[in-house]
Formats: sequence, C-alpha cells, structure tokens
Amino acid sequence: MELKLCICEPDKVTEARIDELVLPASTGQIGILPDHAPLTTSLDIGVLRRRTDSVWSSMFLFGGFAEIENNRVTILTNEAVDGALIDRDRAQKDLDEANSLAEAATNPVDRLAAKVQGLEAQARLQASSDYKSGT
Repeated sequence: MELKLCICEPDKVTEARIDELVLPASTGQIGILPDHAPLTTSLDIGVLRRRTDSVWSSMFLFGGFAEIENNRVTILTNEAVDGALIDRDRAQKDLDEANSLAEAATNPVDRLAAKVQGLEAQARLQASSDYKSGT
C-alpha cells in the first residue's frame, strides 16, 4: 500500500505516490506510513524526506501545516523545493551570512530575523546534502 502526497504552495500543487514520509513537525520529526492514524500538525522550517520504492529524496519546506487522513498527506506550505534543485554553495553562503547577522544583532528583532534566516539556510543545505549523498 502507498500514500498519496499533495504539496500545496501558493502558486502550484504537486502530487506524488510515495511509500513513506518523514515530516519536520513543530513537535519533532514525524514518520508517516500507510494506514497512519488521522493527524493534523504544524510544520517547522525543515527537511521533508520521502521514500518511493527504496529510494529516498529530500525537500526543503518553509513551514506550514500537514493533514494525514485515509492514506493521503496534504501539506500546505509557502515554499517547497526539491533537494536536487537547491544550490548547495548558495545555501552555505546564506547560512554563513545568517550566522554573521546573528553575531552582529543588537536587538531581539534582528536576532529573531537572523535565526529564521539561519534555520532556512540550514534546512536548504541539509536537503541539498541529502539529495547529493543519496540518504
């Protein structure tokens, strides 16, 4: 048995059939297999991992929400990017920049902005690394 994955972004909807899924939920990673109990959860900025046949692939997710019901996983997110499409060097550069901004931040608003930028860059880097290493 398989799962149907539907990723809804503001400008597009992507659907796929998958065997297994790992989501970056706000309470930690959640593994989803066929016949999973119904669940609705918020998603953090992070890496979505999916398995089709015996091949794993990764995607960057910019947070959102997920609903699991009747072997269908629907994800609402502002952005989802396949790991194969992420420029690893650019993601590393963005992470370095976010770390510099965090060190230079002098107020809570700037620190929070740098933290979010760092989380995003780190997740993009991880998704690109997972894709290139085949894990």
